[in-house]
Amino acid sequence: MKIYYLILINLYLVYCYNINTYYINKNINLNADIKKNNNINFFIWKGSSVPSKNYIEFSKGIIKKGLKHNLNINITICNNYKIPELNNSILFGHSSGGYHSLKYDKNNLMAKITYGSLAKKEYENTIFEINNNINTKTLHIVGEYDGYVSYVTLLNNNKNNDKFICSRTNHLCIVENKKSLISTLLCMYDNKLKEDYKTMMNEVINIVVSYILHLNNSSVNIHNTKYTKNILKSNNIYEIEGYRHFLRTKPDICKSYMYIDNRRGNTYIKTCELFGDMLLDLLIYKYNKKFKIAKTSLEWLINNDNEIVLFIYEKKNFTYFKLPYIIK
Repeated sequence: MKIYYLILINLYLVYCYNINTYYINKNINLNADIKKNNNINFFIWKGSSVPSKNYIEFSKGIIKKGLKHNLNINITICNNYKIPELNNSILFGHSSGGYHSLKYDKNNLMAKITYGSLAKKEYENTIFEINNNINTKTLHIVGEYDGYVSYVTLLNNNKNNDKFICSRTNHLCIVENKKSLISTLLCMYDNKLKEDYKTMMNEVINIVVSYILHLNNSSVNIHNTKYTKNILKSNNIYEIEGYRHFLRTKPDICKSYMYIDNRRGNTYIKTCELFGDMLLDLLIYKYNKKFKIAKTSLEWLINNDNEIVLFIYEKKNFTYFKLPYIIK
């Protein structure tokens, strides 16, 4: 009976609380009304033109997950790229907020976390060059379905010994899959926007909280570590629903893209390197009619001949296929 009551008390301490949400200096602040032994100050720097309110559900998820692991995480969704110098602070930057977080050169942070942003090395020798000599522990998270940043860019350029995690998520899941004004104006497309964002958001929350636990105890595995190690072993094909979205995709060694044109009955595929060579060999073996080689990507797109049309972009080793039938 005593054990039963202890379990009930423990459940009460975890679930029976309120998350207080209030505004200070145009920042949104969230914290729970119960205390835990480990207190963390967690600051979110937003993506460009993304409203602060879009991060509230994500923030509440982090607080709830933290409480289950005896972490009292106080979250501030910042209206600008400034944070107070407090102990036990973690700076989380989403998209362009991740770029700004990498520029932050104060040494009062436990760690930095970026989501859907490039690593520091990728900004060097560009107009966005970062001169940050502070040796702050950094975790970079990028989604497999991110339509803005390729995880391959991050995983292949670990020059600073930062930690990288790839998750089964897209770029906008932590803001409820809501497109920002700038991404709409620039016709930037994320993947899986029509799916329930909550599953993907929970993946990011699990990674964030497990990383905080990892900072205190290196034996704690960061969520999705095994998945990240295995992701480069295969090339995945992603079916794109919109034609304009497909036009903006760029394949890499792990990502190929396919668009099904049901009106014309064509299948379009963009792929890269070895996978493109393998697909070409397969089609030559199975398909004994003459191929047509397009000289430009525009010629490849507008060609209406009833045959396989290829365009090979040699500079990037991209291979584009147009098949005169629908495949699944």
